[in-house]
Amino acid sequence: MLEKYCTKCKKFQPIKKFRKDKQKKDGYYSSCTDCYRKKYGIKEAIHDVVGKIDGYTIYRNKGHKYFFIYFNGKGIRLHRYLIEKKLGRKLKRNEHVHHIDFNPQNNNLSNLQLLSSSEHEQLHGKIVSNRFFRKCNDCGKEVSYPNHLKDKVNNIFRCMDCKMSNPKYIKSKEKYQEFKNQCELLGVNTTKAWKEKTRLAKVRDVLLQRLGRSK
Repeated sequence: MLEKYCTKCKKFQPIKKFRKDKQKKDGYYSSCTDCYRKKYGIKEAIHDVVGKIDGYTIYRNKGHKYFFIYFNGKGIRLHRYLIEKKLGRKLKRNEHVHHIDFNPQNNNLSNLQLLSSSEHEQLHGKIVSNRFFRKCNDCGKEVSYPNHLKDKVNNIFRCMDCKMSNPKYIKSKEKYQEFKNQCELLGVNTTKAWKEKTRLAKVRDVLLQRLGRSK
């Protein structure tokens, strides 16, 4: 068994007890994992060994809902490993594996489905927590809502179609278009000019409030 000298505990330890580091000459940290945990106050993960697959140990960390295997020097989720093995390629970062029956411990291939990250989030948001899909306050249509569409004053939600058909929105858009045309005629940057205009408007409002208070 290969061994390495730990610079902290001054002992020779098995090479498995050293974390990998590509920047080092030999590819490993100078201190063993026990000394590394003591230095940074990291608690050792408590896990239950469940079984084996293709020679790799299947385990589940305490308090975690997924099964893992130790593969190529790092722990990966079992359901991702099974889909990668079936497809014969490594999964991309934006590819998620969905459990059809919503049981994360049922890793049968018939229960696993490959989805994109957006499809997976929408599916769980709609069925599990209703996090992403909400009803529009005006038309009642069920759509996915980004945070910026929420009316913070009235605490209601409007879809993009209802927001764009709102008379206040149309009026403000027409004003901005007129301002943009004037800036183009003068050869001025529209964005910078609009920011300056809003800043001056805020200053004017503050001055008017102060004058009203002084009176």
